[in-house]
Amino acid sequence: MPVTCGVCGREVANSFKLQEHLRTHSKSQPHACTTCGKAFARVPNLRRHELVHAEARPRETCGVCERQFYDAHTLRRHLRLHETRGACPFCPEAVNWRFLRGHVQRLHAGALVGSERAAEFGLCTRCGALVRYQCDAAAHERACARRTSETE
Repeated sequence: MPVTCGVCGREVANSFKLQEHLRTHSKSQPHACTTCGKAFARVPNLRRHELVHAEARPRETCGVCERQFYDAHTLRRHLRLHETRGACPFCPEAVNWRFLRGHVQRLHAGALVGSERAAEFGLCTRCGALVRYQCDAAAHERACARRTSETE
């Protein structure tokens, strides 16, 4: 039965998944590596980390920069750093998808006002504030809606 996070409004499959998700807000990291002590919020992340201490050597190699990885998942995530998903909509610069939101907020905040893509890049349509992280946008919109309804 789906459950909704009270902090950000995200819907997850069940209460177990909700507890796991809530750790992203509290920064709780209860799963520690027995070798080096590094802590993780989720067991799969700990298991992936434990490969660092294993006798096995890295098996996956990035074809772009030759960096090596212990598993295919980490290599796929790394490969996204080399991708450019397109140009900035406000200037001719090609920006990696991971940094595009910050690029637009830093250099083109004025151009966002009135733009059809304002919400996509973190401009609140109610109060004009820039929300730095996309994961915070929904919570900001709800809080802003409450504030504007209270003042009316």
